Amino acid sequence: EARAYPANFMAGPANEVVNDHLGKSNIAVTWCSVDYSGIVYHREYDGRPLHFGVMGMDNGAMILYDRQTGSRWNQLIGKAVEGKMAGNRLMAVPSSMATWKQWLAAHPETTVYVNRKVPYQPQFTGATIRELANKDTGSSLQSTDLVLALEGHINAKVYPLKLIVKEPIINDVFEEAPILVALSDDISTARIYDRRIDGQTLTFKKSWFGNKLVDAETGTEWDVLTGSAIEGTLAGKSLQPIPASYVLWFAWKGYRPDSAIHGGT
Repeated sequence: EARAYPANFMAGPANEVVNDHLGKSNIAVTWCSVDYSGIVYHREYDGRPLHFGVMGMDNGAMILYDRQTGSRWNQLIGKAVEGKMAGNRLMAVPSSMATWKQWLAAHPETTVYVNRKVPYQPQFTGATIRELANKDTGSSLQSTDLVLALEGHINAKVYPLKLIVKEPIINDVFEEAPILVALSDDISTARIYDRRIDGQTLTFKKSWFGNKLVDAETGTEWDVLTGSAIEGTLAGKSLQPIPASYVLWFAWKGYRPDSAIHGGT
């Protein structure tokens, strides 16, 4: 099951969390309109569903609370930072920022979240992301630069959008695992995948066709948005998505100042 959550229905502290059910899972869809971070979590802990709301901001990150225990959670990482649940973490659900056009093309069966109590105002659009990507802030990473942030078991790494827009397909290694960072043609969607299939590590390059990849090992064609093999030897296979999210650098740096930066400092 797939569902789209328009960011422009999730503006303001009262609306920046949607406690929802998707498939058989209880999920919390979170959106921070200050640092542009949209992250989805399983909102269950020890089999008990939690219901989340927004407390405010701390050091650039949005702070959530759960109504069951009153604990406070860092939205960027899904970790309880205060209260009975302190130290515990929620499991992230792979999700992606996308324009409606891109999402609908990849998931024609999708449902859509609509909040009729909130007036729809197109304040955050694909144009917002393109503006951030093309903003001339020099070679060094600035506080208001948009990055694709990845956190592993120990390490963290960010991929600045202004750099990956020039290098939309990146075959990389993170915590000894081979990963793929792929950017859509319209810049709105960046995904990270494990590039191993059935024990084989694949190396990717851009296809001649829009939002498509080709692996050098088998010549199979893949979809950037879904990680699915469309045509070729591996047709029907899918790359495992790795949770990562767009966020402004100042917010991520406040939590993980030790993050490695792809292609710069």
